Amino acid sequence: MPGWFCGGDDAEALGRCRRCRRRLASRVARRYGASVRQSHAPFAVFNRTANPIVKAVLSSPLHPVLSRDLALITVTGRRTGRRYTLPVGYNQDGDRVRVNVGWPERKSWWRNLIDGGRVEMRIRGQRRAGHARVRGDERTGVTVEVQFDPALVA
Repeated sequence: MPGWFCGGDDAEALGRCRRCRRRLASRVARRYGASVRQSHAPFAVFNRTANPIVKAVLSSPLHPVLSRDLALITVTGRRTGRRYTLPVGYNQDGDRVRVNVGWPERKSWWRNLIDGGRVEMRIRGQRRAGHARVRGDERTGVTVEVQFDPALVA
């Protein structure tokens, strides 16, 4: 379609730039109703507000308040090399941690681990490093499995 910023009209090209994704989202909202965009809005606002607070608590001596159910995971971006740290819910079994990604179609951090990758986690006040793998997909549900390596110290 003419006028798209990245110059493509296929789905892959539309996903390349942020402006195109926004235009596509507004086009979908116009076609299927505003409820598509509004359903995500409260969730996004809550995350933008609460995540920095949760990160601060989990990184502080007050971490026991939240760290039983929440941990911080640090993932490195595939293309940019930028490091992202975000709070996640987890289940730990020894040196293995399982993170169930809620609403995986609306989150992108886990995509950096599709081919596997090194992650750092802060669990119950301790920093650990390990190798992560993604299980599942957007339709079946996404689980990130992290295997901590004693040789890798965060």
